[in-house]
Amino acid sequence: MVDRWIRGNPGGVFVVLKVFGGYRDCVSQPDGWHQYGTSFDTGIDRQESYSTTIMPGFWLADRLPSPFPRDLEQWRAVIREMTAAEDPFQLVVSFNEWGEGTAVESAFQWATPSGHGAYLDVLHEELRAPP
Repeated sequence: MVDRWIRGNPGGVFVVLKVFGGYRDCVSQPDGWHQYGTSFDTGIDRQESYSTTIMPGFWLADRLPSPFPRDLEQWRAVIREMTAAEDPFQLVVSFNEWGEGTAVESAFQWATPSGHGAYLDVLHEELRAPP
């Protein structure tokens, strides 16, 4: 599969594929690997030297209780962990995936004076370049 993606690259495209069991042992390697989703225990997934993925929480409307409830301080901690890892891809699941309860987009439940909402405010605070 990796070879097909590499052959199909018209040039200048960074090929990043989703991980699978044994991906690091493939003879052919793309430019990067990522995981869509994180651990429900930590809110983070790291594919060392490739990518770090974080999420603010997870909740499917038809499943109670949430396997990974939202918590702004935990969100702040995973943002810090993601940036400290310095992997080339730093991914957030997700901006507006309301169906899985991972959205960081502004909502009345976490409205703030900035208008962006608590989850984007914290992301902005933690990713802000030092003075």
